[in-house]
Amino acid sequence: MREIRERTQAPIFLDPQGLLRRIGPNGKIDHFKPEGIEEVCALCDVVKPNELETQILTGIDPREDLEGAASILKSWGIRTVVITLAELGALVAPTMPGTVSRRSQRTPLTRPARAIHLLAG
Repeated sequence: MREIRERTQAPIFLDPQGLLRRIGPNGKIDHFKPEGIEEVCALCDVVKPNELETQILTGIDPREDLEGAASILKSWGIRTVVITLAELGALVAPTMPGTVSRRSQRTPLTRPARAIHLLAG
């Protein structure tokens, strides 16, 4: 991942679902937080975890503390965090260069993919 980041100026978008899953001893999918995931996320411009992935990554249930979970993810150096919350929509939390954080924007979305259009628009 680091080599890709060094070779391109293109924005890197990460949906972390595949990095947080493995086959457990019982043969079923097991969710876990892999060592070094913070460094991988920091190399990305946009990271888009859903609520389960957010809880795995931060230890915080985003339905209970959405801003706290987003703050942890942004503290890793991610430029924009998009936390999707099923029927509740999504939180788009950009970090502007030179600042610690910027007020997060809650978006009433029916399709989480629409949150990304807000970043461009």
